Amino acid sequence: MRLWHYLLIPKLDNKRLVKQHSECCSFRRTLYKKGNYPGCKKDTDIGEIHWYHYEIMKEMRNRGFKYDQKWHHPCYRGVDMDEFDTVSMAVTVKCHDDEYLSSCLETLRSKGVTI
Repeated sequence: MRLWHYLLIPKLDNKRLVKQHSECCSFRRTLYKKGNYPGCKKDTDIGEIHWYHYEIMKEMRNRGFKYDQKWHHPCYRGVDMDEFDTVSMAVTVKCHDDEYLSSCLETLRSKGVTI
């Protein structure tokens, strides 16, 4: 799993949560233009990735983690990267359905993690 199901975000351990932030930053830097995000279907919208990343950052903030606030801007792609013209933030990630949740839970169980 590159991106855990969004319902699992509050249940992830700190290591996995920070890794999700890192993955989202990477997606926003390099994969936006390709439109193909590992862990999601091909029709995943850029706004969905930003929404997911925002949810990760909210949880990080709740746990006292610090990160660059620039990531809150939907068009931000990282240092030395051109911003996107516009990004409409979604309200969920369509590919994060019940089947994907089950798959994530099974993957976590196989790693010895019970949620």
